[in-house]
Formats: sequence, C-alpha cells, structure tokens
Amino acid sequence: MQEGSCVQEPLGLYNLAYTLQMGREAMEERLALQVGSPVELEEKLGRYLHNPQEETGDWYRGQVKRYKDLVVSLSADEELQEAIVKWLQRGKYERLLEWWVKGLEIPWQYLYTVGAGLAPALPQRLSLPTYPFGKERYWVDLIAVGQPGKSQSLSSRNTTSQEEVCQTNASATARTMFLTPIWQKDAIVGPHIAQETALPVTLILLCDLPDIAASSIQAQMATGGHCRSLSSAQSRRELRFQDAVVQLIQELQHLLQAKSVEPMLVQVVVADREEPSRLSALAGVLKTAQQEYPQLAGQLIEVEGEADEETLLAKLRENQYRSQQLHIRYRDGQRWVKLWQEHPAPIQTRPKESSFPWKEGGCYLIIGGAGGLARLFVQEIAQQVQEATIFLIGRSELDASQRAALMPTGSGGISIDYQQVDVSDGSAVHALMQRVQQKSGHLDGIIHAAGVLRDSLLRNKTAEEVLAVLSPKVIAVEVLDEQSREMALDFFVLCSSFVAVGGNVGQADYAGANAYLDAFAHTRRAQVLAGKRQGETVSINWPLWEEGGMHIESAKREMMRERLGLDEMGTEIGMMTLYQALALRQAQVVVLYGQVERIRQQWLQGHVSPVSANLVGEGRQGQSLGPLQYGGTSEADERIVGAGSEPRTIPTAPAFGPIDTSLSQLAPMGASPTPTFSTDKLCE
Repeated sequence: MQEGSCVQEPLGLYNLAYTLQMGREAMEERLALQVGSPVELEEKLGRYLHNPQEETGDWYRGQVKRYKDLVVSLSADEELQEAIVKWLQRGKYERLLEWWVKGLEIPWQYLYTVGAGLAPALPQRLSLPTYPFGKERYWVDLIAVGQPGKSQSLSSRNTTSQEEVCQTNASATARTMFLTPIWQKDAIVGPHIAQETALPVTLILLCDLPDIAASSIQAQMATGGHCRSLSSAQSRRELRFQDAVVQLIQELQHLLQAKSVEPMLVQVVVADREEPSRLSALAGVLKTAQQEYPQLAGQLIEVEGEADEETLLAKLRENQYRSQQLHIRYRDGQRWVKLWQEHPAPIQTRPKESSFPWKEGGCYLIIGGAGGLARLFVQEIAQQVQEATIFLIGRSELDASQRAALMPTGSGGISIDYQQVDVSDGSAVHALMQRVQQKSGHLDGIIHAAGVLRDSLLRNKTAEEVLAVLSPKVIAVEVLDEQSREMALDFFVLCSSFVAVGGNVGQADYAGANAYLDAFAHTRRAQVLAGKRQGETVSINWPLWEEGGMHIESAKREMMRERLGLDEMGTEIGMMTLYQALALRQAQVVVLYGQVERIRQQWLQGHVSPVSANLVGEGRQGQSLGPLQYGGTSEADERIVGAGSEPRTIPTAPAFGPIDTSLSQLAPMGASPTPTFSTDKLCE
C-alpha cells in the first residue's frame, strides 16, 4: 500500500474497499478495519502488525471455522438478512464487520449503489498484489508425454505457467471413489452412557406403527417434547411414502417456526417388516434438514416388527446418546448403525466388449427425455454396438429437428424411438411396454434417469412442490418395475444422486426421492435372488457430470474443487464408472469424483478403511467379474459387519462414519440454493 499510488488518488480508498469486498474470495482468517482515509488505514495496519494480539485494538479479527455452526444457523434467519441490509443502509458498519470476520456472508454491493452518497459512480476494481508465496521453487521434474525416460524440469521451462502446472496436476490425479453401505454392530452399554451426554428429544415421529399411541409416548417425554404419528390411508407403499415425506416436512416446518437456537433431536421411527415399506428413505429428508438447520439433529430408527411401547421407549432413550448417528436399525436383538465402505477403484480403462451391458440387437428403455444423462446413455450404446433399439422416454413433445438430433452420427443400425410418456402413469407405461413387445419382442435393460427439481428451503416448501419432485422417481420406479416384472431383463439401473446420502440445502424432497430409489434397489435385488425378478439391479448415487444433468456456476465449481476436492465427472469417466458400478454387484453404489485424498480429508474425516480388492463372500471368495477383477457376493441387502461376524462378511476393519459435509458450504444460507448434485434430466 505504501508503494502503490492508486490508494492515494481520489476515490482510491473506495476502489480498494470495493476490490477487497467484491473482487476477492474471503479467507478463513479475517481482519476488518473501518477507516476514513489512507493515512488512517496505514496507521491502523501498522499498529496491528506491531501487536496483532492487542485486545483493545480498534479492528475486528476472527476465524471462520470457530463460528461455523452459529453462522450457518443465523444465515438461514430471514429477519437477520433484513437486518443486515438495514445496517448497510444506516451505516452500522461495526455490526457488519463484527459478523463478517466470523464468517457471515455480507451483501457488500448494497454499499455501492450509485447515488447512495458513498460514491458518485460505481467504484473500479484495482489490480492488487497476490498473496505472498515463498520465492524458492520446488517443482518436481515430469516425464515428457510420448518420450519415455526423458525428463524436463518445470522450473526451467519459461513457457509453462504455475497455473498451467496446477491444472495439469489436478486433472492427472482426479480419480473415482466407490462407496457401498454396510451395517455395523454398535451396542450402547452402561459404561459408555455414563460418559456421554444425551441430547434432549424435541420431536418423535412414528411411521407405520398403528399399535403405539403417540400421546402415550409424549406423556413420558421431557417438558416441551412432542410425539406425532405419520399416517396414510393409501394402499400402495409408494403413495404412503409420499404422504410420509409431506407430513415429515410439515412437522419440521412447525418445529422450526419457533426459531430456537437450542439443540434439537428429531427421531423418526419406522417398522422394519418382512414386506419393505421403503420408509427408511426418509433419512434423506433428515440429512438435508440438518444442513439447513445445524442446531437440529435427526435420526431414522428402524425397529423390528411390532415393537411394544416400553421397548420402543428404551430404544429411543439410548439413541439420545448417539445423536450424531443418522440411521439406526434394530434387528435380531442387536443395534446396528449404517456406515459406508470404500471400495478400491479399478484403473480407469474401458472393459472388454464381453463385459458391456449392451449387446447386439438389444432393446433398451431409457427414461429421462432428450437431454441430460439419458442422451449420453443413448450415445454410449450407439458407440458400442452396431444394432440396437432404444426407446427414449420423456414428458415433452419433440419437433422434427429435435428428433433428428437424437440420432448419433454414423449409427445406421441404431433405432431410436422417442415416446412422450408420463412414467408415473401406470396405464401409459403399460401401453408403452406393449409397444416395446410389438416392435422388438423383448426388452433387455432399463435405465431410469428422470427427475424434477423444485429447490427451496425446507421452511418454504409446499405439498404440491414436494409431490412434483417425488412422483418422477418414487411413483415411476414402482410403475416401471410392475410393468416389467415378467421380462427377462439384463439390468435395471437407477440414476440416483449423492444428495440422497449427503443432503443438500434446498433439496429435502429431492434427497428423499433419490433415497427411495436406493431403498427400492435393495428390495428388487432381493427379489432377483429369490427368482421373482430378473436383471442386475443397482442404484448409483452420481456426482456432478460435465455434460449431463444439472450445472453449477463456474465460481462455485472452482470452490467445490478447491475446498472439497470434488470435480465434475466427464462423460468418458462416467460411462466407465457405470460399468464398474454394475460389476460391483451391489444394490447401491455411491460415486465421488475428484482429488481422492482431499475428499477423504475433507469429507471422511480420516476414518476411511478401504476393503481389499477381493471381498470375502459366502463360497465366492475373490470371484472374477471380468476385466475389472472385483470380488463380491450377490447378497441383496447392505453388508453387515460386527464383532464375531461370519466369514462371509466384509473384513472387520472400521468403516468411516456418516458423511456430514455437503456442498451447501458453497452457498450462503438463505440464498437460492444451487442444485449441486442433481445429475439427472429435468423431465418436463
């Protein structure tokens, strides 16, 4: 600042403040000063540098991570957002600076409205020095591409910039991470309880438990606690699930109206019966609720069969001591928690032709319209086989030019039949399946890649919006399964989203819809093993794709890459990932893509324990699944691990705990949420 003349010019101080507020990304460690002249700025900076720990200094200093939970909670408060604007308008800068150094997002642009009195015109951005780095360089010599044995020192290449090197390194190390669900035994015993603190239960919701009276449970809760029953008169489970999601969101809206900053525990109890209800997918809604309201902890508790009131109360109370655990299941007299296991990712190469799910003369049904992932799957099939019939399903009508654009170049043997069908309409899908049989005589595979978004914060969601999001996934997948139950399918692939596992601000309903796909896949896989269905069944929780699905702004994409190590998945990598997910022979596969070590550090909190390449299975140890060489079993449900496990289970090395970080970090709370992990096509 002493060397630069720009600050000394008229309006230079305004330009400097404007540049720092609007043109630079704020760091974790923050310092804020309120000054009226360049001289005052220099004087205060000098005093700060001389003694930065001085408590009486007239500056503001903070560390964002220390106040993260508090700031996220306050950011979702509409009244606070209105107050911030008023502080800006009334010149209460002390309050603004005090909260900014703690991490609160401040809309600085309100300071620079032309004619507001601060400046006669919008300030200009200045060219400021970058952050200081060490002068010595320690670049690693790289092998020149195409010239084995010949190295070229980057430090000696004047034509390669630091930015280019960083981009090259980033792309070279981006890899795919595969996760599958497991259940681990986790009993809560007296000695552990004595050392832990129980989180008071604010709300208990009973789902599909008609023999237990909510009023009786509430009578035994602490003052201020409530118990409700979520009920539905619908005969079909997908409709009952939709009713449960709407009621759960309404109960959470009512709970959050009080705007309490005290910790709250919400326990949702569902019955784990022989006939799956898929109500466990409500955990996706709870995960997003926790991100929008950090003071809220949610638990989805599955109880076996018809639990009596006394037993249920005991289970609810013991789970107060594990409020950080999202999904708990009681089975065979044991308490289990849902965790995630990392699988070793294979080398990113395409499998042999014999391992492709498509075949010559095959017939495939792809739901998702003419864009997004559905279009990419059509192109992939056309590249891998000479002859195939593809029925592409969407809800929008296409004109002649749009239909012509669907046909990949040089694919004369590929027949693409676009049908305008609402896949949540049973009679319409029945007619579609008849057309498929009439034209092809068989159906070899189904890919469900459709979805709808109605993003808004939990408190603003309406029942109509929620149902619009749920139907294309929840209703549609059941209709597709029912209408194809007699067909000899090779595969049934569901394009779910990581939102179902990690949650995302503004997408509570979308998280629930995708979690339903995951639950459906586990059930259908069990039916395949029992001979009641055919076709490898997998629900893939996709990350962002570069070409397919939803997109985010470039700034947020860069922030996602820098902070969390996550990157967009290219089409080639995405298709290889599809084949690898099928080869794992698991009902559900979570996919993350990017800087794997950064992802482990930022998301998985150092508790990753990769399984061996050959998973131990019941009589099928190290089974080869083609060129990918993945071992595995054909068990339908999630894997179970615990003390004294049988040899057929995964190794007993600890898996990492529930993922509790989301890309909601990329956007300030209270703002319009970005559809971060919505990877399918909007089926409009």
